[in-house]
Amino acid sequence: MNSDWKNLLIEAAASFDDAGQCVFENTPESDCQKIPLTHLGIIRVRGEDKETFLQGQLTNDTRNINKSSSQLSGYCTPKGRMLANFRIFEDQQDNWYIVIPSERLSAILKRLSMFILRSNVEISDVSNEILILGLCGDCIGQALANSLPDNADEVTHDDSVSYIRVETSSPRYMVVGNSEEIMALWRKLDVAIPANTSKWRLGDIKAAIPTVFENTQEAFIPQMTNMHLINGVSFTKGCYTGQEIVARMQYLGKLKRRMYQVSFDYDGNIQPGHEIYSSISQSGQGAGKLVDAINTGDNHYEGLAVMEISSADEGEIRLLDENGPLLKINKPPYDFEGDSQS
Repeated sequence: MNSDWKNLLIEAAASFDDAGQCVFENTPESDCQKIPLTHLGIIRVRGEDKETFLQGQLTNDTRNINKSSSQLSGYCTPKGRMLANFRIFEDQQDNWYIVIPSERLSAILKRLSMFILRSNVEISDVSNEILILGLCGDCIGQALANSLPDNADEVTHDDSVSYIRVETSSPRYMVVGNSEEIMALWRKLDVAIPANTSKWRLGDIKAAIPTVFENTQEAFIPQMTNMHLINGVSFTKGCYTGQEIVARMQYLGKLKRRMYQVSFDYDGNIQPGHEIYSSISQSGQGAGKLVDAINTGDNHYEGLAVMEISSADEGEIRLLDENGPLLKINKPPYDFEGDSQS
């Protein structure tokens, strides 16, 4: 983590957990929040072949990336299993950035580097010089003089800072820029209350935007996590690693697992990748896996889980095993069968 950024957050009474997430004790609840996204890192991609190089690697159509439009995308094995998923955008200087959980950054950077070969592409970890800040609430637009994007995935820029609208249903922005600019923005936005990194993850959960972590790498085909419903997969772009499996699932197969919102009460340790149990499941792979979950207080969790559709429709679903906490299952805030409505 950038040392100046860390010191600034410590001055604001922050501490950091084992995963590097920022924690503020006893901060008041507010609809206007500034959230250090210290759980995320950033890979810079530049060079004249960057579009064609990533087009052959990722699930989404990189031809649609431009200075006003970001996109979600996945990176799969040849068997169509996601190694990671992330957001990509372009800054004012024609650089592309991949925003990815820090715990997956090194492995993905190494794997992508293996396939550059003779392409005119340079990829590097710039997490120490480029910082990521989350901003939430209607107050943000009122506090900033620059124009903010109105719709999901749209991007606006203010000099060396990029503002990405993460979803439309609530004002939530991912702000990316050089360290000096982001730290200056943090100081400027005194109307916003500092909030824990987990608040951002909870926002993703409520919007049903999945994240692939270390414990869930290779656990899901993109459609299992609804990536195709939030504009994270293109079925018309052509070949990429894992494309044959992903396309076969879409056109020839029947989707047997999908991602749901879940809530439950539990007083133990919860991690992405924990097993989902259903008494009616007959799958040797189990009924499903937890994608992510956040403790919202009093040991109540809100989360996302991939599970068998048949079990979700008919069975009693629990976390871990037959004695684990009972899961309340809800559909995400978009149509299972339609396009993104986030």
